[in-house]
Amino acid sequence: MKPDSPCSLAVTGVGALLPTGIGPQALWQAWCNQQSGFSSFSTRWLQSRLIPRYGHIAAEHEEQARQLVPHKLRRYASQSTLWGVHAAQQAMTSAGLEPTETPSERRGLFTAQADYSNPSLQGFQ
Repeated sequence: MKPDSPCSLAVTGVGALLPTGIGPQALWQAWCNQQSGFSSFSTRWLQSRLIPRYGHIAAEHEEQARQLVPHKLRRYASQSTLWGVHAAQQAMTSAGLEPTETPSERRGLFTAQADYSNPSLQGFQ
C-alpha cells in the first residue's frame, strides 16, 4: 500500500526515555547487567533520604526532550509529555520515518496525563 493511501497504517517503532538511558537498547542493557534505574531523590535544589527510591531522567536527556518541543508549547507540557515526545521521535526513527517527509495532516501525537506525580520543592514545604 502506498504511504499516501487514505487507508495506510504506519507501525512507527519503539522509543523510550528512562532512568537507565535513552531507547529500548539502554533498558535491555540495564536488565542484562541487573542495573536499577532507581536512586535516592536528588535535584540541584534538594536532596532527600525520605524518598529512598526514585527514577531520575538524566539532566542532559531532559534537555534533549525539551528541545524537541517548540518553545511556545513548552509551558503547556508536563515533564512526562516531553518524555513522550522524545520517545515518539525515537519510535519514528526506529521505523525509518522522517517527519518532514510525511504531510502534517497525516501525523500527530496525543499525550495525556492522569495521576502522575513528580516531587517538587513545593511538595516538601
